[in-house]
Amino acid sequence: MAKNWVYQEYLSPFAAAAIPSSTSRPTPSGLSSRATRMASGTSDLVSPQPGGQHRLLPSAESGDAATPRTAGEQRENWQPLVILAHLVEAELERKTQCDAGIAHSHFKILALLAGADRHTMGLTRLGRALRFHKSRLSHALRSLEAAGLLRREDTPEKGRAYQAVLTRRGLDLVERVLPLQDVFARDVVLSGLTATEIAQLRTLAEKIIVNLDADRSGQVLRRGPASS
Repeated sequence: MAKNWVYQEYLSPFAAAAIPSSTSRPTPSGLSSRATRMASGTSDLVSPQPGGQHRLLPSAESGDAATPRTAGEQRENWQPLVILAHLVEAELERKTQCDAGIAHSHFKILALLAGADRHTMGLTRLGRALRFHKSRLSHALRSLEAAGLLRREDTPEKGRAYQAVLTRRGLDLVERVLPLQDVFARDVVLSGLTATEIAQLRTLAEKIIVNLDADRSGQVLRRGPASS
């Protein structure tokens, strides 16, 4: 099975997007009204701008005219990204519950394992990739193990370490559901975007992922390594 775009270790959300739809398809009714509000800047999730939005921000002496000068301008630049991430995740949750019968957060674990060597990952690496706290990961693994979708076992290395292994049943589920998510990405999330825009979106998403990974690494270094 080829590794799927959504579930590489750092979960790049737009990496498979270079699959432009060959034919125009109507947007599902469940998303059309929200998509319209998003396009017009009137999404339900847009919060009113608080007072003080014109407070000047510290700015570099680069002379870049595009650099936001106020808190309000800065918020307007990144708020659509927050709304986008929320709506995509919400729709993936709905679709995964419908198509797979499990939470999308649980499905991410299965999909990561499906793309891993021997369909196996250490629990520390798995939790780090998904940004899951130990208790959240343990709860998800118990649920998936009870459903026969994965199993937990000791690692071959010495020491108290465990790994998750995808079962045949879990792999079958991933191979059935991921193509449905590919179609959702192509026909809904990326509908109306040109191949050039999709490539630009991927490039920007990858840059933001690098920023978040760097920030996360810095936090870990400041706190020190987590106990295993």
